[in-house]
Amino acid sequence: MKRLALLCLALLLCLAVPAAAADKTGKHPEKQTQKEHIPPATSFERFSAVLPQGWTGEDQSGFHSGDNREYMLMIGKKGDTSFEAALTIFILPNLKGEDAKSLAGQSAQMQNNAGPVTEKDGFWSFTGEPRSKISGGEALTRVRATPDLMLIIVSQDPKNLGAEKVFQSLVPITADAKKLFQRP
Repeated sequence: MKRLALLCLALLLCLAVPAAAADKTGKHPEKQTQKEHIPPATSFERFSAVLPQGWTGEDQSGFHSGDNREYMLMIGKKGDTSFEAALTIFILPNLKGEDAKSLAGQSAQMQNNAGPVTEKDGFWSFTGEPRSKISGGEALTRVRATPDLMLIIVSQDPKNLGAEKVFQSLVPITADAKKLFQRP
């Protein structure tokens, strides 16, 4: 648990946002086809997601200042010594009321070899190399914001082990998560 908290803190430092974690799980049904078995989703406090085999997740609200608007969910596949892939989700107070494009631009400046900030599917996104790597290599960062809250999703998956599938399976559960994470 302490090691995960340190890894999350290191990731957040690259985004200038601190973090820690705690565990919570549950299940809800998912659509299945006859050709493909899709495992049931794992429910966390504010999101549910279908986790590939070997992946785990931990989340916590109020992780930095105790403000329950702060939320962090880290989903990943652990290797022998570190994470092989990770998807980290943050909901944070938007203290300055900034728009998502500005927030993404600020985050990109804090990463090495950051690409341009572009808009796709309602997210402002960029790729870059976080200063502290959870699983090594390039990360894809997606940002959305309202005047009150911001959503930051960071995906690191250099071996293509399923982080994008986890992202695609995300379902918001709470009102704040639904407001920030509406599918187009």
